[in-house]
Amino acid sequence: MAQYSYSALNLFDQCPQKYKFKYIDRIEVPVRISADLYLGDAVHRSLKDLYKHVSDSIEYPLEKLLETYHAHWEKPKRAHIVPASEMYTIDDYIRIGREMLEKYYNKYQPFNEGVLLGSEMRLRFELPGTSFKFTAIIDLLLKREDGTIEIRDFKTGNKIYSHTEKGFYYQMGLYRLALQANHPQYKDVELTHFYLRKDEIIRYKMSADELDLVANEYRNAVLEVQDAGRLGNFLPKEGGYCSYCEYFQHCPAKIHQRLMSDDGSEFEDLDEIERAKKAREIANRLVELHTKKNEVTSEFETLKAEITEMSRLTGFSSFEAEGADVKVIIKQQEKFVTKTESAEAFAELVSKIRKLGHDEYMTVDTTALLRDAYQKKRLPENELEILKEFIRQKESATVRVNYKKPGEE
Repeated sequence: MAQYSYSALNLFDQCPQKYKFKYIDRIEVPVRISADLYLGDAVHRSLKDLYKHVSDSIEYPLEKLLETYHAHWEKPKRAHIVPASEMYTIDDYIRIGREMLEKYYNKYQPFNEGVLLGSEMRLRFELPGTSFKFTAIIDLLLKREDGTIEIRDFKTGNKIYSHTEKGFYYQMGLYRLALQANHPQYKDVELTHFYLRKDEIIRYKMSADELDLVANEYRNAVLEVQDAGRLGNFLPKEGGYCSYCEYFQHCPAKIHQRLMSDDGSEFEDLDEIERAKKAREIANRLVELHTKKNEVTSEFETLKAEITEMSRLTGFSSFEAEGADVKVIIKQQEKFVTKTESAEAFAELVSKIRKLGHDEYMTVDTTALLRDAYQKKRLPENELEILKEFIRQKESATVRVNYKKPGEE
């Protein structure tokens, strides 16, 4: 059975295609390390060494911490480390990490905030109410003097999340669930994000109801991954992170771009290159017509509004044009309130219809039934099996034109 984690599900949310490459296909790719991720890894490993020595009452001076930190940067080849921006060099990342460690060390030595219960703790558990297996790795677990248990997570990035944002509660909520499953004796637990670069701390204690909501979100996330696997819907999501994605060469959203911009030496299949050229011709024609369609649609809607207004002003219902007549029909219509207009009024209308015994006018919202009940498995197993008989798989294709800015590749 698959093991899920915050990082894995977060990757699926970022790009389902990359999730498939990494966790399902397990494609081997050339070593390509994100400088931001490696910075975080080097700092985390250094702090783990620090707290291991502190917990054993072994002196660990700042010089030793920095020596350990720099040693981590010697492990990978620099050519494999990719900065997120051309503005930064590898030495810039090393300096930033060193400054974070110095600031943290000087502020919190002698590191007696409490009893260290664990560092880089790997906890395995089943998500409450499910059979889904999860793994959580807690940076630091402390028992403070007042008895409070602190789950501490070190952050090396620039962005600071409030406790209500997904970047905090989604991750820290999972850690709280992991601790609850493995150590139910810990009742008073505080979740903390230590933002080393900004010297900021976000603290929060989650209620039982909030933990239930977090567990339900993870349950839905796993079901979404399972549906993607069953239907083969691991679609790529393009964004700024694509430029340093290690799976760039395998991505279906990028291959055609490379075929058209490369000299062809990388691709040995001549038929593939010819198909790519033919696809380029079709795409060019599609964009040309799409642009015209947008222009015509916009002008058409403007003229419709103008001729309607002219009909109101003149009282005419028909206008003579070259080779045709333009008819304008303006009339008042009766319509029931819709759910979009007012959910409250619509719900009251539905209730009245049922009370009046006119169920024959009620329709089944199969879209909501599929999305909210069937796919999220919120019905009993026997009901899901009954409904399964009526499920049909249908392919849908969406063609979207994304216009590039001048000079954009």
